[in-house]
Amino acid sequence: MTKIPRKRKLKKRFYVFVAITVLLCAALIYFFMPRGYVTVSNGDISYKDSFDAVIIRRETVHNEQNFGKIIMSVGEGKQVAKGTKLAEIYEWDYGDRITDELIAIQTQISQVQEENIIKNIINQDLEKIRSDISAKVEEIKKVAKGESNDDMLQLENQLKDLKNSEQTLIKNLDTTNNTTLKTLYQQEQTILERINKSKTDILAEEAGVVSFYFDGAEDILTYDNLDNLTKKTLDDIINGKLPTTNNTDGNKKVYRLIDNFKWYAAVLGPSNGIREMIIDQKYQVSFEGIYDKPYSGKLVMAKKLEGSMMYVFEFEEDVSPLISIRSSKVNIGKTYSGLRINSSMIKEQNGIKGVYVEMPYGKTFLKINVIVDNGRQAVIEFADTAVAEPIKIYK
Repeated sequence: MTKIPRKRKLKKRFYVFVAITVLLCAALIYFFMPRGYVTVSNGDISYKDSFDAVIIRRETVHNEQNFGKIIMSVGEGKQVAKGTKLAEIYEWDYGDRITDELIAIQTQISQVQEENIIKNIINQDLEKIRSDISAKVEEIKKVAKGESNDDMLQLENQLKDLKNSEQTLIKNLDTTNNTTLKTLYQQEQTILERINKSKTDILAEEAGVVSFYFDGAEDILTYDNLDNLTKKTLDDIINGKLPTTNNTDGNKKVYRLIDNFKWYAAVLGPSNGIREMIIDQKYQVSFEGIYDKPYSGKLVMAKKLEGSMMYVFEFEEDVSPLISIRSSKVNIGKTYSGLRINSSMIKEQNGIKGVYVEMPYGKTFLKINVIVDNGRQAVIEFADTAVAEPIKIYK
């Protein structure tokens, strides 16, 4: 009698294995195969936010050995050329007493000239100079009263030059051989020689904007020190706490010469960064109080600093309105334009970012450049391939 072979019974774990395999395959297909497409078009992603900014200028500080007095020849914040006389400095032992002596002698000279020379001569050149002096004095009075915005220092220097011209002309016209005047002239010359021996003219070493104001931050907030800035330093500056410096080498600061067309602003963002902040992109930056002057700043640095991200913007526009401040409220904004898609549409193959596009020859993975991706939406452009509209991208 033939024995019928028994049917082999499959074990339960075999079915479990098959089920798991099917689910894994389905999941792989679901997650990695493109599913359905949407028609996309050009659009914008706008970004705008407010920050506290620290202003960093490219500047050089000129120092001199200890001196007693400085007389500025140009006003604060003025644009100067290389070689321009910026100031006169006087040796440490120079005092106002010698200046008072000079003024006293020159006052006597003027009185004697009026009594012995000027009243006896008529000279058109002298009359013109004296008329110019009177007009210049009136200009200075208007500035002092707030009726004019002219540069007071410039007016005072012009008045000084006019008075020197007046004295030179009077001395040339003097035929009286007055012994009193001769003695006064000699005394005046002696004092002037003493002053000139104590005086050094300070000339601009290069072109730029000059400033005689120092707050201690000029040693830290420099272009060369950008990489060394700390979060604490930036926070202190924003809160008005400026660093202090000690003069230990006998040098004193005379002036700062500022490159007014190359400067920076640093802001602090969250530690995980801001997706819309992209290196080498340009942003519109407006500073508090300068409402009619939005600046264009290029993002040149993004660096983590103790729980924050420091962003540094570079500007190539005139810094003059901001030349005397270290921090300011700023509004930063930018609009990105291009092909706008959902961020989830961006895939990656072998380290290359791209999207699945419906092409005449079927679904195709095309390489893209991501202009901006805020985590919800992205603005992109195709890197190597021109795609005709309507553009259909798979989800």
